[in-house]
Amino acid sequence: MTGTLESNQMPNPKVSADSYREGLLDALKNPEEAAHYLKACLEDGDIRVFLLAIRDVAAALTPLIASPPGFPPPSRTPR
Repeated sequence: MTGTLESNQMPNPKVSADSYREGLLDALKNPEEAAHYLKACLEDGDIRVFLLAIRDVAAALTPLIASPPGFPPPSRTPR
């Protein structure tokens, strides 16, 4: 069966996470979407969430700043 998981198969979370991130960065290229995203993250109340959102917007607008060639993207997990 194509496009479905067999009962003994696990989905690959890396694929869906990559797909989500690509969609997010594509949406954040729109200034209005970026503003809404930043506002929602600021309203969360956790400065770490807002700082990650700033990084996401920067990555959408200038990919080389957020992830230079030869370097992996920063971890999404706050420390």
